[in-house]
Amino acid sequence: MPIGIMEGFVFESQKLNYENNINIALYTDGVTEARNETGDEFELERLIKIFEETRDMSSKEIIKTIINELDKFVGKASQHDDTTIMIIKSK
Repeated sequence: MPIGIMEGFVFESQKLNYENNINIALYTDGVTEARNETGDEFELERLIKIFEETRDMSSKEIIKTIINELDKFVGKASQHDDTTIMIIKSK
């Protein structure tokens, strides 16, 4: 559930236990739904592939790579939604 979209919605905190390093990507739908000049969407599968290929990079490098790939994909098409990405790494 997006934060702030519904009044009175209660969020519960949760604890995550892990043994290995983890990377988490938080993003808005403007990333996966970004369209190129022919109307094709960037889509989740493409984002996952890039995220997996960059797992050993720093958070800053991962974001830069994703944004570069997104810009190449969109080309000269106009932006129709926000594109927000946050990368969280455990180490």
